[in-house]
Amino acid sequence: MKKMHLDIINFLFDKNRELINNKETILNLLLENYESLINSLKEYKLSKPPRINIFKLIDIEELERKNSTILYELLKININNENVRFNFINSFLQYIFKEDIINDSNETFEIEKEYSPKGTQKSIDLYIHNRNFSVIIENKINSGDNGDNQLLNYIKYVKDEISHNNIYIIYLTRGGYLPSENSLPTKERIKLKNKFINISHRNIADWLKYIIYEDENCNFIHMKEYDNLKSAIVQIIEEEEYLSSSSEEDTFMQDKLKELLQSNDAYNNISTPEEAQEYIDLIESTIEILRHQKTDNMQDYIDYIKKVSDILREDKKYKFEIEDSDTIKDNLFNKNFSHTIYKGSDQIEGLYIILVLKYNHISVGFDTGGIKKRELGNIIEKIKNYKIKWLNINDNEGIWYDIDINNKSAEDTASKMKELYDALKNIK
Repeated sequence: MKKMHLDIINFLFDKNRELINNKETILNLLLENYESLINSLKEYKLSKPPRINIFKLIDIEELERKNSTILYELLKININNENVRFNFINSFLQYIFKEDIINDSNETFEIEKEYSPKGTQKSIDLYIHNRNFSVIIENKINSGDNGDNQLLNYIKYVKDEISHNNIYIIYLTRGGYLPSENSLPTKERIKLKNKFINISHRNIADWLKYIIYEDENCNFIHMKEYDNLKSAIVQIIEEEEYLSSSSEEDTFMQDKLKELLQSNDAYNNISTPEEAQEYIDLIESTIEILRHQKTDNMQDYIDYIKKVSDILREDKKYKFEIEDSDTIKDNLFNKNFSHTIYKGSDQIEGLYIILVLKYNHISVGFDTGGIKKRELGNIIEKIKNYKIKWLNINDNEGIWYDIDINNKSAEDTASKMKELYDALKNIK
């Protein structure tokens, strides 16, 4: 660990000698207190009740389609009986837009997931609408904008279907980022005024906390007969905080870092935005080096995939797309995963076989993420009927088999990829 710290310091010293001129620099301060910070976090975790994120346990915590489905199932709830009246869509829209965009609290809504307006094959992640207004929700977790005026086109296609002008856009990302100019140009965003809002998954968590702990209209949630719903909401809060790095543990670490930095003269003497940016650049350079260190620790997996690739290249019958080692590392660095070996179906748009590498495992199988919702069930059944016994069947994110590189040879994995290839050709 100390050697790695010295390597980072030496690299950055050469890069900007004026910034790093003594042991009191911010970078040295952070590195020298690294173990103390980590130990403080461990002690903090031990002092708190245990936390479980069900979505992480079943490895779906960063799947956009799964996340959209979770939000869909929650938002479509409309409780209307003698004792309780509560509409989740109404609550959500009023909380997010901070104004009453709904004229009548008794209005009914329809919410659809993966909605394709007439004139396009593209799908809106979540679409809320009734006769008076429409809300387009675009959910991004790891993927970036699809570009090609994605959001602008959604507005155009929806406008062609409706008889009103109340079209709202919610752009949901990990950190509340704005869409790119290629998706929704600034001038178009300005025209929308308060009908466009960019939010983070933290905002979803905050809304759900408001429902449970503050909203008097939702006191029923603490009644025993609503335990199941309350439990689900608590888990969704945990997931949304994870996606936005806003959990109690994240907040604790940020507070410790702030306390540490404020004890240092170099930090307190930052007096201009330009000086602050110099330190931001410094820390970002450090993060980049540490990310490369993280990627380098994946070399065993990358070497394993190269062996599988070499075996597949030897058999000319199979024509896979194969990423080279540098591309795999770049993808791990930027996206935390890499589709290292893959082949798309010639018969079914959006269906792929893939060997995917994540930081904690390798999987092979069918990726069905690009298939339309209305076609998905039929495709899944066709894959099931092909009867590849070693595959695990999921409902709408794919069909996968996890590879233990310590117990499965490259030859065995290559054989599985060939079996998937043959199946892909015959599934129509």
